[in-house]
Amino acid sequence: MIKKQQLVEFMESEIPSANIQLALKKFKDEIMELHSSGYAIHQIQRYLTNTHNLKVARQTIGGFIRKEKGKLNNEKNTKFHTIANSSY
Repeated sequence: MIKKQQLVEFMESEIPSANIQLALKKFKDEIMELHSSGYAIHQIQRYLTNTHNLKVARQTIGGFIRKEKGKLNNEKNTKFHTIANSSY
């Protein structure tokens, strides 16, 4: 029973490597807030490690931020084109 409890505790405290992108999505608002406030990737990495026990490479965080910013830009462009096209 103790081994089962240890396993459960480990699984609650660690995120499987295959789910890093899911973990980053969970903390997306925090990551994007830090980034938009001027924090560097290595500072965001330290924040994630210290606050959420999430160990992730700087390159992974940088890629995640670029992808999310790209999504935001695409949404803005889509909204602009929709508004521009509806005014004609």
